[in-house]
Parts: sequence; C-alpha cells; structure tokens
Amino acid sequence: MGQQHNTHVYNNTGDDIKIVLTDSDDRNTTHVLRDQEVTCIPTPHGTNTVSVFEKENNKSNFKDLADASYTNYSDRSFIVKRNLEGHVQIVRSVYGSVRTEETSMQQKRYF
Repeated sequence: MGQQHNTHVYNNTGDDIKIVLTDSDDRNTTHVLRDQEVTCIPTPHGTNTVSVFEKENNKSNFKDLADASYTNYSDRSFIVKRNLEGHVQIVRSVYGSVRTEETSMQQKRYF
C-alpha cells in the first residue's frame, strides 16, 4: 500500500447518502453518512473516486446508480452538497478544513 493518505467526505445535502470511495488499489470503501456527518477514509497514494448514492423515492433503499462522482488525487477531501436545482454534487474542500469549499475566487464554509 505505499504512503497512506486520508480522504474526508462531508455530507451537506440535508439527507442521508451512501458514498463509495474507490482508491488507486481498486478497493471500495462504503459509508452511509447522515446529514452534517464527516467520514475519514485511509487511502494509498494515487487517485480516488468518490461516488454518491441517494435514497430511492421510497426512502428505504439507496439507488443502484451513482447520482454524482468525482475523481481526484489522494489526500484530498470532499463536500457533498446540493446545487441550485437540488441535484447532488461533489466539490473539493480546502486542505485542512473539511467543511470549507475550495473555489477559485472564494471559500465557502458550511456548518
């Protein structure tokens, strides 16, 4: 497994979600996150893909197909949020501040 990194995922969607992180060793780590919950997943050096699954309309099971995915280098953290249309999206967070969104012009903090 090479050098270990950590990938944090923060759920700011208002709903429960399931995330699947696929690391550079092609391993999947699955977590169910409640709203406002953060998870920390140890990952090897390389690229990671985070996929987000919302619940079905009946709210009892998670969908089979991801609602959003994002691939980036290890040791990066992500915020799962909703865009203006209400769709789930994944954005990077500022290094060292998992609840602060990284943007080119500003930083947006979620509490």
